[in-house]
Amino acid sequence: MAWFVNAVGGSRVSGRHATLARLAAASLLSGAVVLGIGNPVALAATSSGAATVTVAPVPSGAVSVYSSVMLTAAIQPTTGPGAVVFSVDHDRLPPVPMVDGSATVTVPFESVGDHLVTATFLSAAADVAAVSSAPIVVTVLPQPKMWLALLSGERVPPGSELHAGQSVVAMFNGFTSDALVSFDLGGRPLPIAAQTNEFGLGSVRMTIPDTIAAGPYFFHAVVGDSTALFAFYVNRPAAPSPTPTAAVVPTPSPPTAAQPTPIIYSTTVPVTGAAPRTVTVGIPTSGATPALAHTGFDGETLVAASLLCLVLGSACLAGPRRGPAGRHSAQ
Repeated sequence: MAWFVNAVGGSRVSGRHATLARLAAASLLSGAVVLGIGNPVALAATSSGAATVTVAPVPSGAVSVYSSVMLTAAIQPTTGPGAVVFSVDHDRLPPVPMVDGSATVTVPFESVGDHLVTATFLSAAADVAAVSSAPIVVTVLPQPKMWLALLSGERVPPGSELHAGQSVVAMFNGFTSDALVSFDLGGRPLPIAAQTNEFGLGSVRMTIPDTIAAGPYFFHAVVGDSTALFAFYVNRPAAPSPTPTAAVVPTPSPPTAAQPTPIIYSTTVPVTGAAPRTVTVGIPTSGATPALAHTGFDGETLVAASLLCLVLGSACLAGPRRGPAGRHSAQ
């Protein structure tokens, strides 16, 4: 059985350095600390045994930058206690104890691109060779982004105010190609979906629900564990005022003459040279001008009576005057 250790850069390391790597795995299980290993190395091995190591990432597809991927290495068949060393782009991670034939580590990916991942099993037994997995590729995409535009084409700045019932166009990128994109608004799933093209781009028309309450919201586009979001404020339009109608103004009718009910006072007026006449005065109750009513004579009768009085008075004044008694003028 022959085995060797490949150092970073591809040079072969054997002998003492390989022994130190094996001791590092054994000391990890016992809790001891081994110094003097030197620079991190990416382990590889050949062995006549039948043990194999496989690595499975979760999620299995492409991820967004700054996402974390859980890497699991499985060793078959189990050959006793040991540790697994994961390497990402030839950078070795701290050893992870094997439990029930597997070891798991979570790795954050902070750069965009394809990353090579391997796992190497280091047995604590001196006669068991180190076994490495075949490399796998983890693809890291840029952080998905999304932006909105009005139907007129004008771009909507983040934090803008939109209205319930308003329609906009959502555009996004940074997703995997030919992926199905789902959407939600403030955690409320929307009945829309879109398919990305070969470059991970796409767009969809979105209408803000009429029943949504006013307030700030996050609009999410989701593909697997990758999410793009856009923040805006929803404002409800004011309720429309009723259409004013022309008021029906009744045509004023001319006032009808009041017919006051008079209070009748009657009195008898003596008239010189004529029979007494009765004069009736009517005073209306509604404040109208008092009406003078008369009965028994008219204007001509009154004038005639007045002239008669004047004639009689003149006759009395024009009568002959008598002189003093016993005094006569001589003829």
